[in-house]
Amino acid sequence: MITSIKFSGKNYDLWEKEVRTTLRAKNKLGFIDGSITKLTTDLEELNAWEIVDSMITSWILNVIDPKLHTSIAYVDSAQEMWNDIKKRYAIPNIPHIH
Repeated sequence: MITSIKFSGKNYDLWEKEVRTTLRAKNKLGFIDGSITKLTTDLEELNAWEIVDSMITSWILNVIDPKLHTSIAYVDSAQEMWNDIKKRYAIPNIPHIH
């Protein structure tokens, strides 16, 4: 499993940090931050990208409260899922900005 913290919609900051740390350790962070993009020129590379992206999407779904699944499950990539969750649940922390 990707993280020991189950995201419930109220603990986004801590959950995000743990997921990012775990993905970085597995060399998969680029799938959610956009630095590893979907390739369309080579069918074999495209297939490999889709397999890993599906795995990350599954990991994220497995550490989110099941009540939230229907609102995020119908996206095309792990990055879209990540951005959707962030847009909905991240609350700017003014002291962190300064």
